[in-house]
Amino acid sequence: MIDRRNLSRVIAEVSLSLQRMAESGVRGLDCSEKSLNALKTWGRPPPRPAVVPAETLKDIRANLGECVRCGLSESRTRIVFGQGHPNARLMFVGEGPGQ
Repeated sequence: MIDRRNLSRVIAEVSLSLQRMAESGVRGLDCSEKSLNALKTWGRPPPRPAVVPAETLKDIRANLGECVRCGLSESRTRIVFGQGHPNARLMFVGEGPGQ
């Protein structure tokens, strides 16, 4: 959120500085392209970040495959991935079978 009092103070200071520069004969300022682009966005709300779709349980399970990343894979007969609604707001995680 923009602090309007602070913004007003900064604008007043910049305005005063530009007036003094004009009075001393300055008739233009060189600005980089980056600075000019930043000035164009002043006073506008920041752009919304791109929405990245969340990875689904189906995606995770497909990526998991027949995992052999740890020693538990040597004695298991199947992967117990889970059950229930894939968009649940609450999830319980328990121990692996036989542990």
